[in-house]
Amino acid sequence: MRETLRDYIEEKAASDGSYAIAWALLELVEAQKTIGVHLKYLGNGNAATTMGAIEAFGMHIGEKLDAMTDALRERE
Repeated sequence: MRETLRDYIEEKAASDGSYAIAWALLELVEAQKTIGVHLKYLGNGNAATTMGAIEAFGMHIGEKLDAMTDALRERE
């Protein structure tokens, strides 16, 4: 069975500092790709809306704060 480049670098990294650096860089690249995917979903995540998750949450909080302000004004 043919091993992947990732497997090869991981195996060599245990005994060779150059491979250890390559392994660390590979891990950083993989983490960066994962972060990119998750940040996309904090945006609109290919949804049918232009509003992202954080924007929608902010709008929802704003609406509830407006309702609370109105309720407090009516009590006065």
